[in-house]
Amino acid sequence: MTTQRPRLDERPADLPDPALQNIHAPNSGEIRELPEVLTDDKGTVGLLGQEYVKLSKMSEMKQKALGFLLEAGQQLALGQGAIMPREAVVHSPNILEEVPEDAPTDTAETVAEASKLLEKQRFVKEAPRFRDQVTDTTRMNVLDYVASRSALGQWTEDPIYDSDSKHVTEHEALVGLEAFLENVADESDDHSYDSDLIKKAQGMLDTLTFIGQKEYAEATVGLAKLWTDFLDADPDNQICVLTKISRGSKTKSDKYLFEEILKHFSEEQIEMYKHRMTVELEDVTAPPEKTRVVVLDDWTISGSQIKAAYDLIEHSPLTNAYKDAIEVNLLVSSRKRIAQGFEHDRHTTWDPSDDIYVPLRAYYVAHESPDTAQYGNHITGYHSSVDYDFENEISKMVSFLNTGSLVGREKMPPLTNIRRVYRNMKAQRINEIATAKPQQRRHSQGHGK
Repeated sequence: MTTQRPRLDERPADLPDPALQNIHAPNSGEIRELPEVLTDDKGTVGLLGQEYVKLSKMSEMKQKALGFLLEAGQQLALGQGAIMPREAVVHSPNILEEVPEDAPTDTAETVAEASKLLEKQRFVKEAPRFRDQVTDTTRMNVLDYVASRSALGQWTEDPIYDSDSKHVTEHEALVGLEAFLENVADESDDHSYDSDLIKKAQGMLDTLTFIGQKEYAEATVGLAKLWTDFLDADPDNQICVLTKISRGSKTKSDKYLFEEILKHFSEEQIEMYKHRMTVELEDVTAPPEKTRVVVLDDWTISGSQIKAAYDLIEHSPLTNAYKDAIEVNLLVSSRKRIAQGFEHDRHTTWDPSDDIYVPLRAYYVAHESPDTAQYGNHITGYHSSVDYDFENEISKMVSFLNTGSLVGREKMPPLTNIRRVYRNMKAQRINEIATAKPQQRRHSQGHGK
């Protein structure tokens, strides 16, 4: 094989040679060496020591992503058809590292930097480590959970469980969950089924990504700035924030997150932007190239809800033109999804190049758990507990610990069976945007700074 530039159909003419050395990592003050990118006469591209993927099998979005990463001086790892910034999280600046410990985290300078990172590299920072969060005694916000003998899913708010409800601080909840997982991890692994649960408990201790109140607040500030920066960039730009998951009388996580983001808008900003923000795609009046259609949620595990939202837009003749304007905005996501986009495999053909990759931005990058998590990450939050790869597995652990016991004393630990206080939330700011008439949006001219 010979060293040369990768053959990208739409590679910018001024794209620097990917074999160039001494690339400066943005804002990090360090020198990064970029490994050589290799191609052969069959159009294969990859890195030394990595798997190779043929450009002919790469979607146009992936090819553009590769060109973007090379242009930005990222290290790449191409494996299993994915384009991923190798060690990107390690090299990316943590926007809070240069701020004194007693300084506020929402200063204009750090928030502006977060918005730029979300725009350019689609994430801001790696999520905190669970063990570090456990030792943070300042987490004094209060949450409720149900200490039942199994996972309750969506039924945690049912009054029948009021007697089993526990009122704890976030710090107490973190300590309690750590103690439970350590108890499981210390069990004998004589049986294969038990051994699997023990490994998962250890995996959670090592790699659990927990979004506490602090992390949630910081991320919503960053996402709010991302949106206002896009609106400020061009007075014709519009944002449509879809809450397709929330339907019916109960508020779900996507709508709650939307309302929390809007709380970081001043009253003047709400008044200024509400004619260029919509909650229904049919109300958008800007062309697709000046529109961002945001599918919003705190995280996505299986991705079924995001796929449903995409299909709804694609299959409607009224909204189909905007399908390429869709992007996913999350609090936290895996490295793979941030790098390559959210994969929508519709199983229409056997050719993987037909899969759709929806651009995805997330404030935090989740810790990887490839050996113990079905979907690659153990993720949960203080406001809502995740079923896949967290609560369902812990429910099995509770059953395991109660095996052979007539009493069954072990119950679900803190941070599981969270009682979601936002279920009956009134979405005041969302309603302000939703009630702005489409004709008002058509004639709105102003934009803020």
